[in-house]
Amino acid sequence: MDLSFFWLPLGLLSFILAITNLVRTMAGSRHGWEVLVFLSLSSGLGTLVAEYFLVNRWVASEDWAALMDVVPSMSGVILVAAIIGVILNGIVLIVQLQKRTN
Repeated sequence: MDLSFFWLPLGLLSFILAITNLVRTMAGSRHGWEVLVFLSLSSGLGTLVAEYFLVNRWVASEDWAALMDVVPSMSGVILVAAIIGVILNGIVLIVQLQKRTN
């Protein structure tokens, strides 16, 4: 099975889970938020691994044009996506910890 094309669904799943968790947290739900944070961060990690498999496939097939076209722009996109994912999950964590102390 070729994992290199799972980067898009895993990336979307990561953001969907983080936003769902944030909405649930802001609505006052305290049940299961830890699982959603874990799943969101795990699918984000899966996205990075799938991207690495894709780049590895291009290197193995010596597709230098694909590497030169995609890797420079994707490195910036991956950086921004990772920062947004960490911020979203961090907000959930902070809000839940504040609710726990109150």
